[in-house]
Amino acid sequence: MAKKDLISCVFFSLLGGFVIFGAVKHPIWDRYGPGPGFFPLVLGIVFMLLCGIHIFKVAAEYFGHNRELRKEFESAAFASKTRLALCLAFFFCFYLFFESLGFLIMVTGYLFTTLFFLGKRSVKTSLAVSGATALCIYFAFVYALRVQLPLGILRDFILTYSSR
Repeated sequence: MAKKDLISCVFFSLLGGFVIFGAVKHPIWDRYGPGPGFFPLVLGIVFMLLCGIHIFKVAAEYFGHNRELRKEFESAAFASKTRLALCLAFFFCFYLFFESLGFLIMVTGYLFTTLFFLGKRSVKTSLAVSGATALCIYFAFVYALRVQLPLGILRDFILTYSSR
């Protein structure tokens, strides 16, 4: 477990650095408040900070002479290549179909497949969590932050019922 944690923390730290690098190319603040680079900058900083804390915790346990943890680090038994390939395939499909299918369908589908196939959750739990998460994020961005998200094939349906 600790090796998986370390690998994912390094990945998300690099992702956070990449997001920060992209965010500073945009205005962080403008005369109306937060600019387009503000949210990615904060997100990248939070990713890197949390991953740094977790890496420190894993390293402290490793160097604390915990034998079981050292065995895990030294063994080759970490996340299988099949699970990694599936995760990358889900993300690639998300990227390919995001504009055409829209935010709600793609986020719900991505979270469902990740929870159900990789997280080993039940169908009901996976559907409930993925649907509720997608709706919460959608409402937070569209109504609270006033950021338009792609609606895809649900565009006409949502626009018809939201104008009533």
